[in-house]
Amino acid sequence: MKIDIHSHILPKEWPDLEKRFGYGGWIQLQHHNKGEAKMVKDGKVFRVVQENCWDPEVRIREMDQKGVTVQALSTVPIMFSYWAAERLNCSLFVHPWDMQMDGRMAKYWLPWLVGMPAETTMAICSMIMGGVFEKFPKLKVCFAHGGGAFPFTMGRISHGFNMRPDLCAQDNPNDPKKYLGSFYTDSLVHDHRSLKLLTDVVGKDKVILGTDYPFPLGELEPGKLIETMEDFDEETREKLKAGNALAFLGLEKEQFE
Repeated sequence: MKIDIHSHILPKEWPDLEKRFGYGGWIQLQHHNKGEAKMVKDGKVFRVVQENCWDPEVRIREMDQKGVTVQALSTVPIMFSYWAAERLNCSLFVHPWDMQMDGRMAKYWLPWLVGMPAETTMAICSMIMGGVFEKFPKLKVCFAHGGGAFPFTMGRISHGFNMRPDLCAQDNPNDPKKYLGSFYTDSLVHDHRSLKLLTDVVGKDKVILGTDYPFPLGELEPGKLIETMEDFDEETREKLKAGNALAFLGLEKEQFE
């Protein structure tokens, strides 16, 4: 069984929000070929997407082809809204966006390769240092792309917090390490050593299969990295492929058998 916590959807049509609200920065979808559309922001094309973004029949067929049992659907970051609350027992999936696109970041696809992991790291630090996990200990949050750079920079973040509490501990006096195990990440790191580090830092119970379907930076063979981890026993592989997702989403395996 495979449950993909990180996949994207788009509506086939949506209104001209720039015209509605009177300012730019909104996405428009321009259907230029059958089964294909351009995502346009402020008159510039930044991505071409296919019908698997909006057509459920195409999506389900591709899920069957790749052995994915369940997808948790998230809209793309530009249209995402954070609406969940702890008291509603909702599951929040946090995906980066609004990366720097100009200057030194304008080349080599750096906004996606470097900017997104940085944004995710910033989100985790902001939620920890802002006291969100302290105030809402039952809040279920999963961060995309293996938590960005956070697992590797955890030591630096903790050390900096303790060296400069005047800057870092303004809203929460607790060392960031206290909150390891308080949140989830997906498994989308594309490297065996990175996945091993991730599970060591946040916990084997807190990492969930995520593919970024249907976008090109995703895992093209869902679950392959997890399944080829020599450091993991079968119990751990099953946790990452489905068990942890069921816990995060508040679901039972029997619902999908």
